[in-house]
Amino acid sequence: MHTKYLHNQPLTQSQKLIWMGQKMNPNVPLYNVPYAFEIKGNISEEVFELAIQALIERTEILRTIFLEENGTVTQKVLTGFSFQLEKLDFTRNTNRPSVEQWLEKKSEINFDFSQPLFDTAILKINEEKYIWYLNLHHLITDASTAVLIFNLLADLYKSVQENNMANIPFPPAYSNFIEFEAEKRNGADHDLHTSYWQGKVKSIATVPQLYGSKQKAKTTRAKRVHVALGKERTQKLMELTRNPKVGSLTTDMGLFTLFSSLIHIYLYRISGQSKILVGSPIHNRVSRDFKFTPGLFVELFPMFLELSDEDTFATAIEKMKLETNNFLRNAQISSSSAEVSRSFSAVLNYINTVFPSFNGFPTNVKWIHPNHCDPMHQLRCHIIDFNAKGELEILFDLNQDVFNDSLAELVPHHFLNLLDGLLTDLDQSIGAPPLITKNETRELLREVKNSEHGQYNGTFLEQFEKTVLDNPEKIALENGEDLMSYLDLNNRANQLAHFLIKNGIKENEKVALYLYRSPDYIISALALMKIGATFIPIPADQPVSRIEFVVSNSECALVITEKALKKNIAQNTRILDLMEQREKIGTEPYTSTGYNLKSSCIAYYLYTSGSTGMPKGVMVSHKALNNYLQWASRFYQIDTNSVFPLFTSIGFDLTISSTFLPLMNGGKVVVYREGMLGPDISLIQVLEENKVNSIKLTPAHITLMLLRKLEDSKIKTMIVGGEDLKVGIAKNIYENLSKDVTIFNEYGPTEATVGCIVCKFNPEQHQDVSVPIGKVIDNMNAYILDTNKNLVPKGVVGELFISGDSLSEGYANLQELTKQKFINDPFRPGSKMYRTGDLVRINNQGETEFLGRNDEQVKLNGFRIELADIESNLLDHTHIDNASVVLIDGQERVEENEVLNCMECGLPSNYPKTDFDDKGVCHLCNAFKGYKEKTDKYFKTEDELQQLLLSRKGTSTTYDCLSLLSGGKDSTYVLARLINMGLKVLAFTLDNGYISEQAKANVDRIVKKLGVDHVYGSTVHMNKIFVDSLDRHQNVCNGCFKTIYTLSTKLALDKKIPFVITGLSRGQFFETRLTEELFWNDDADTTTIDRTILEARKLYHQENDAVNQLLDVSMFKDEETFEKVQFVDFYRYSDVSLEEMLAYLKEKVGWVRPTDTGRSTNCLINQLGIYVHKKQKGYSNYSFPYSWDVRLGHKTRTETLEEINEYIDENEVKRIMNEIGYVESNYNEKIRPQLVGYYTAKTKIPHQELTQHLSKRLPSYMVPSTFKYLETLPLTSNGKVDKKALRSLNIVQIQMETPFVEPKNEIEVLLEQIWREVLLLDKIGIHDNFIELGGHSLAAIRVTARINEEIEMNFPLNKIFELPTISEYAKYIEETLITLMEE
Repeated sequence: MHTKYLHNQPLTQSQKLIWMGQKMNPNVPLYNVPYAFEIKGNISEEVFELAIQALIERTEILRTIFLEENGTVTQKVLTGFSFQLEKLDFTRNTNRPSVEQWLEKKSEINFDFSQPLFDTAILKINEEKYIWYLNLHHLITDASTAVLIFNLLADLYKSVQENNMANIPFPPAYSNFIEFEAEKRNGADHDLHTSYWQGKVKSIATVPQLYGSKQKAKTTRAKRVHVALGKERTQKLMELTRNPKVGSLTTDMGLFTLFSSLIHIYLYRISGQSKILVGSPIHNRVSRDFKFTPGLFVELFPMFLELSDEDTFATAIEKMKLETNNFLRNAQISSSSAEVSRSFSAVLNYINTVFPSFNGFPTNVKWIHPNHCDPMHQLRCHIIDFNAKGELEILFDLNQDVFNDSLAELVPHHFLNLLDGLLTDLDQSIGAPPLITKNETRELLREVKNSEHGQYNGTFLEQFEKTVLDNPEKIALENGEDLMSYLDLNNRANQLAHFLIKNGIKENEKVALYLYRSPDYIISALALMKIGATFIPIPADQPVSRIEFVVSNSECALVITEKALKKNIAQNTRILDLMEQREKIGTEPYTSTGYNLKSSCIAYYLYTSGSTGMPKGVMVSHKALNNYLQWASRFYQIDTNSVFPLFTSIGFDLTISSTFLPLMNGGKVVVYREGMLGPDISLIQVLEENKVNSIKLTPAHITLMLLRKLEDSKIKTMIVGGEDLKVGIAKNIYENLSKDVTIFNEYGPTEATVGCIVCKFNPEQHQDVSVPIGKVIDNMNAYILDTNKNLVPKGVVGELFISGDSLSEGYANLQELTKQKFINDPFRPGSKMYRTGDLVRINNQGETEFLGRNDEQVKLNGFRIELADIESNLLDHTHIDNASVVLIDGQERVEENEVLNCMECGLPSNYPKTDFDDKGVCHLCNAFKGYKEKTDKYFKTEDELQQLLLSRKGTSTTYDCLSLLSGGKDSTYVLARLINMGLKVLAFTLDNGYISEQAKANVDRIVKKLGVDHVYGSTVHMNKIFVDSLDRHQNVCNGCFKTIYTLSTKLALDKKIPFVITGLSRGQFFETRLTEELFWNDDADTTTIDRTILEARKLYHQENDAVNQLLDVSMFKDEETFEKVQFVDFYRYSDVSLEEMLAYLKEKVGWVRPTDTGRSTNCLINQLGIYVHKKQKGYSNYSFPYSWDVRLGHKTRTETLEEINEYIDENEVKRIMNEIGYVESNYNEKIRPQLVGYYTAKTKIPHQELTQHLSKRLPSYMVPSTFKYLETLPLTSNGKVDKKALRSLNIVQIQMETPFVEPKNEIEVLLEQIWREVLLLDKIGIHDNFIELGGHSLAAIRVTARINEEIEMNFPLNKIFELPTISEYAKYIEETLITLMEE
């Protein structure tokens, strides 16, 4: 046992990282570095052994052991170590394994760390050839060390031969470097460099998925693949280093730059990730002694490159040169870390070391791979020329969890294709050279060719009519109690076909079917096929504008509809009402029209959503339809026993399967008509009636099914389409249906006729997040291409292109879009292929996997993010059933220079929900013209005001009224006019701490001049009230007003003053008092309006804000307070213009506009409110009330625009923020775009748990900042997850504790619509709280008025505060109506 130590020292930073890696993978030769030196000469084994012992005595690292005590690892250098050299003679023992086998097995030994970490042997191959085997653990070696030891042994061998050992110097001790590194770690710059690397990896923080592999490498098993570049390629690379675009000082530096660029480009091409980190070693041999010191010096640091298809090889190299400078500047000794090492999954190791001859004998060096590698580094790329042949060699070490054997063999070919592209043309795009080999191309296209099944002849109509002949009395349609046989269905279709011909409908003409789901829809579609016309389904729930567009765009000759829907069709449209014409149609013959339908005729147009906001009509031929239906009939085994429900929208191509598949094969269609109002609940009916055995539906439909008991369900065939099918959902429904169901995942855009790729779900095989979409159907082709239209290797993500017999003919009357989407098929000359926009890959089973859409990629804080990636990882959580992630832009801002202002009132175009007509007039102005006369009745004269104020004279011994005086123009004018009326007035001013000195001087001077008693009021809580007002209302005025009303009411009560007079402008009435709803009722009088406003005022003082919490508001609990003190708005009785007011103030009062606020206000803090409101809402808080001042004649548009666009001193604003304790991030957080993760589960999952779950799988920038629990995900009419609806929820709704639930019945739908319009929101859930959504007393007036108008009731104003959710209020309305009906 060795107990004498020369040194006992700590590990260097590199050694610590390797030790950690070895500890995580014990008993694995993870860090073995074995070499085989083939020496061509007659070696003396005796001399060689003596040289080895001398080498050990001179070299510290060969006597170093590693011991761990109490969690601390140290390295100890033995004073001596006697080693017995293993000598093997491969010339004599023929039973011995081959040299290669021996070397491979020997290289995989596990070192004992309590012994020196090397192993060596000499192998005699023949008399003139020996192999020196040397294996060093990476804890003690790097590439330079291997050369140093080789040279030192060669020198020692010669010295032993010559008996001249004394002349061989001892190499410098590694312990010197250990001490040097410790000094550097304590140096001034160390923390700076360490922080640089930590910041760099945090900003990237995700490793690329190589060849689409989603799994983390668990095995350490790795395969090494060699590729020799040859003399020609190597020479070209050498020459390229002298190219000015590469521009390097040395050849080695140039080669390093080229290979660094190439490995980044390669990883970009095989992963699709734009931000790539690649680890690369720094030698750290910074002194002459260190250059000759054996030991581990290198540290790995990441190089970063962000690439896109716009990059050329030249621009990528230029970026790499800049990155290399940063890399070399910051890659300082001991600044690496485990976190930095984990940030990259690929390593580039450019080794410019060369092994010379051994004692004059030619030597060939082989670096043996121990078949294991650190699993964190899935790909290692070594560039070597150990033997100085002038031919570079690349060694790829590939983790076998990520690279199977066949893929591993392809890697060097893919890399070489890129290398050859670089050598050919530096200025070409990095995406231009194809990655795949010719053999791969042939294989991929052979699979395409093998998918062809021979054309399916005929048309669906021929098959249907044959089915009618074979099964005339069999039931084809079931619609409630009504049953229709195949013969009857065919007869009625023939009758309608004859009727249409009589009415001028001809071959190729387009006819819209604007119908509910019904037998009439199916009869009409069949009838149009029988005359060669094209049918265009328009679902019954489409908005009028969409109907009008479809009819116009498709150039419809006729719209077939029914009475209930006719009102939605434009008057100049030719209509066929089937009910009206039922008798006439019934007189037509049952016989066929005799028309011979051509497969080239267009069967139907199906309109899908378009990026322009208007739908695009996909034209599907009978050939395409027939190919899909014939294949589906065979593949899904549809026959006479098949029963399908027709329960999805007729505008959804999924419905084509549900309708025509059973009718083609003698099966039955059960029709479920949609409801007239509210959400479509037909799926629930389908499940309750339990009549069908086959169903075509979306994954979102399945999630609804899972809420019900299904053990007795008859469903045996389930075809799923429309969106990504998650494995969890598929397994759940499979188990809920007692595992007695066959589930197919069918993929297909409308442009490829319903479905073109399919996968039969296998619960044992399909264990990933999503069920693959599978393999292409008969007579269709699927290509996965990169952005340069190159076929991508298997596993690599690319865009899916579709061609073949089921391809549609393009878009109706959209020639340019058709050209963009339907392009020439380069693999089948003369054919077209469709660009789907879907991202896919081929998995190891040869199945296509759907990974999301190109347009599902979002950008956040400079990072490109695949939302589907986050969703997949969310679904890995055991308790989550379904998930959807959206990017919510906190607020879409319009630049100030792009804001338009209403031509009449000046309201800005960025005010919420503002609409301008073609004359530039806002919707509020246009609406006001309709009820202006009614508002005129609300306003009165100064004489009426005087009568009112004198009506209670005598109730106060001292004052007739209390006038609120801020020192501004409006309140000063009010006070002056009250005095002019001969009233005894007490003036009250709130000193909020920010009244300007000039404003105070105005107040003091004016009350003195007018001879008015005056009181200043204040509160120590003003700053807290300001902050609360900014948080709630994004201004300071609301809090200030409420404080004034509270303090003035108390003062008036104390002094028995019956009236408090406000100086609110008429515009502010419509901000705080009045709503347009108050003037809707023709019978509404001012008394009713005043009563409503008083009720709202009572509610206003009950709202739980800072004023309510901090001030004495007890008097408002007493109803008599509102009788004793009446608030009167002066400007209700005076319509003085701004110009007249200013003239009066100047002449009679001596009021001076303050100049020390920088604005037309008396209050220094007001600009803070305006600043916050503009930052958070995008517009001034004065925009709305000032627009009303203009409408009501108090201001001109020019005066308004001048006031709302006045300069704001941001430095002063920041100072006041700090003074009152307002944190600006309060609103910055709200307006920042952010990721939101919606999920469904049995119960709500803690936010922290979801964050931790994703943080283990995703970089921090991909973890949603908010998660929202939903009972169900909202669906579109086509049964897909409605991401638009999810994006429409605002931050407040998302952060509510209650789950978001859409309205389910007619009353809830009505209330949601009213709330949305009043609260200016896009979407409201039935459990969302009115008050938390920003509802206040004025909003309550508007909501209640609208509810009463719609339901013709008189619900009280306070009811919405008692029942603040749609669910509660709807239940109250329903119960009230039921009670009234019973009475």
